[in-house]
Amino acid sequence: MRWAAIQSLWCVGKEKVLALIEKALADKDGSVRVEAAATLGCLGGEKALALLETALEDKDRHSPRKGDTPSPLPVAAPLLRLSTDMTRDEFIAQQTAAERQIRRQVIPFGVLYAVFFAMICAIACLAVLLCFYFTTPARTPILYELGSCFVLFELGILAERDGRRRFEKLGVKCPSCHRFLMFTLGEKTAETGRCSHCGEKVFD
Repeated sequence: MRWAAIQSLWCVGKEKVLALIEKALADKDGSVRVEAAATLGCLGGEKALALLETALEDKDRHSPRKGDTPSPLPVAAPLLRLSTDMTRDEFIAQQTAAERQIRRQVIPFGVLYAVFFAMICAIACLAVLLCFYFTTPARTPILYELGSCFVLFELGILAERDGRRRFEKLGVKCPSCHRFLMFTLGEKTAETGRCSHCGEKVFD
């Protein structure tokens, strides 16, 4: 039961759980101490780091019991997971760095959607022309152009998927609701110190 409670703390992510984890690190059951240390790695922040340093001094190499093998913990949040221990300046620095990387590595979705719309219109027009000129020599260039439009459309889809993956990896997220705090929403959070989505505290 104690082990299950430690595993569930990852989903809470609040400062109050650090006190409970500190108690768990002093538990006589080695498996509980192991799970408490693993949970610290997901919470982040200076307080969690201090407790993790204490856990590293534990010479007991005990691993969870065979029957207590946990299911995989949720994947850690993207590259820049925020902690309520940070300051406003630290939040702005992380946000600025993330936005700079996104501008360099991600094609704006507006541009991609404009390409999609243009290709759909071009494909429709070429399909109509193909019907009229199918039995004439003009059929060959129309088919080439039609194929080119399909290729560009497919490349746009691949670029859009890659852009979403990069945005997911680089974006700054709220530690509570895990929604993005970037660009305009990030600026509002920098002003108020609270998430623009859920209203929870993001930094001190």
